[in-house]
Amino acid sequence: MPASYYALPPPIHPPSLHPHTPPYVATSQQVVHPLSTGPTNVPHPSTHASYTSPHAPQAPPIPPPPPLRHLSPPYGPSPSLIYRSTPTATGQLSGPSDGVVGPAPTPQGILGGYADSLNPFERLISHDLLNHLLNPYFEHVFWSNPYPHKPTFYRDIARHREEEPGQEDWTAMVWGMLGLACLLPRHLKRLSVHETQSLLDTCLNQLMSFLGRRDYTSVTHQRLYAIHCTAVVLLRNGHTAKSRELMGSNLFIALQLKLDREVTYTQYEPIEAEMWRRVWWLLYVTDRSGSTCEGARPVLNEALCQGVRLPSCLDDESLELAAQGRRSWESDPSLQSPMWGFYFGCAMWRVAGKVLTMRERDVATPPAPTDILARVAELDMIIEELDELLLDCPPWLSLQVDREIGSPDLTSGGVSTPVNLTAVEQGIGVQQANLWISQLAIRLLACQYRKELVALRWATPEAAALVSTDPRNPDVIPRRTGFREAKLRENEEIFRDDRDHILSTLLRVLQALPIDQIACNSFPGLQKIQHIAATLLRNDESVLAETGEASGRSHKSLSYLQEYVNYLTRLEAMHIERPDSHIKM
Repeated sequence: MPASYYALPPPIHPPSLHPHTPPYVATSQQVVHPLSTGPTNVPHPSTHASYTSPHAPQAPPIPPPPPLRHLSPPYGPSPSLIYRSTPTATGQLSGPSDGVVGPAPTPQGILGGYADSLNPFERLISHDLLNHLLNPYFEHVFWSNPYPHKPTFYRDIARHREEEPGQEDWTAMVWGMLGLACLLPRHLKRLSVHETQSLLDTCLNQLMSFLGRRDYTSVTHQRLYAIHCTAVVLLRNGHTAKSRELMGSNLFIALQLKLDREVTYTQYEPIEAEMWRRVWWLLYVTDRSGSTCEGARPVLNEALCQGVRLPSCLDDESLELAAQGRRSWESDPSLQSPMWGFYFGCAMWRVAGKVLTMRERDVATPPAPTDILARVAELDMIIEELDELLLDCPPWLSLQVDREIGSPDLTSGGVSTPVNLTAVEQGIGVQQANLWISQLAIRLLACQYRKELVALRWATPEAAALVSTDPRNPDVIPRRTGFREAKLRENEEIFRDDRDHILSTLLRVLQALPIDQIACNSFPGLQKIQHIAATLLRNDESVLAETGEASGRSHKSLSYLQEYVNYLTRLEAMHIERPDSHIKM
């Protein structure tokens, strides 16, 4: 531990003194104590017993006195956070070998920052708290958001890149990473509710202050990721309008940078190009996920960005070796890397992009009845492509959910989490939950649009012309009208069968995985489950309104709905309250 860590900060000179004048030029100076009613005479340092002449031999720095009031959890930093830990090469934290807590400067507030520090992080939070949250970020969040490049990031942390000039984008990126880590369930952060709320407020205020700067001249992928993190955290805390504004502006910037063209990535070094590619796909997935689960209009046109290659399946260490020419660029499916799940996740949302682009085109220009059959056939092929996509994933990423069960019991929150799971095994569970829940949400999107197309076929003026009056055969009208109604009922039954299959499969997925691994997907994961469960309300309410009675299928849907509500309640309970009272918008 460097001795400079415990050194006292340099004295702050009064503005009236000349810069070359020694700091102590008078026998005393008047200082107004914050709690006093008037000035207090402070003796000249030379008359104080602890004063040492500047020409005398320098003694070791004297630690400051202990704080007047000790803040203990849950109102202060946890005891495990008071070590001056540093990240190792593997990204884990290492504390003092003797286990003795040394003296430290008095922390300012609940997060242990030092107001007089020149470091932009330590001015607001302790260095230990920063490192403490980076571990759960890379253990859980990184498996669904594989950014930044982990080895490079920890080297930058070790050399305090945030203190270098012109690194505002990188510093904001770290604040965004901390904000995403704050969204993890409480037991994964090992922080009190008060600490988490205060830290999340700090992260959001720093990010909003960063976004208000106007003195930047270029855009980095760190800036795009910082904006992305800000939008996700704001959305989780109920600031939907501001979140969508940031997401839209982020996509606009990405399009202006031509990230939707593969040729753009050839101008960067291999690692830098891969980071740009990962950020692009994160923004792409965010756009597709929002359009699927929120009903928002998609920003990206699949036809214009389909040429961008999917992200590499190489993990960060192998990527660095390949960039140095020390290994090939071939990916090993047996290597349990976060990039495999990210690769298949992006491939799935690209399939969703086909459905969304097709729907946007048909909404703008409704297809003719003769074209609807071709659309339905195309959708059926897309659904088959989606179902077969995960068959190609590595065996360690697959999830056995084909076993049919009567009624999955989610009251226990699925299987219990083994206590001896490694960080990699926990990350694999996070990716499994993300992949399978996303696949079901996309499949529901395709089935819903297929239902709308078939209904449109029998509701268009061209279809109505088929039942026009025929004076030679007056029985044609009721026969064809009955045929249309039968087709619409058949279409509704097909959709309900598909929906029930999706609902039962999702219940088996939720039962097969520990609830805390599903909770690691944070708000996007909750949003997908809520979107699928909400179809029970949207569709069954209309049936009850028309028939006035509940069928056996409706009773089954109500049973599904009850299980989903109970499960979502347990998921929500694992997260913190929404700390939106001190965020500067």
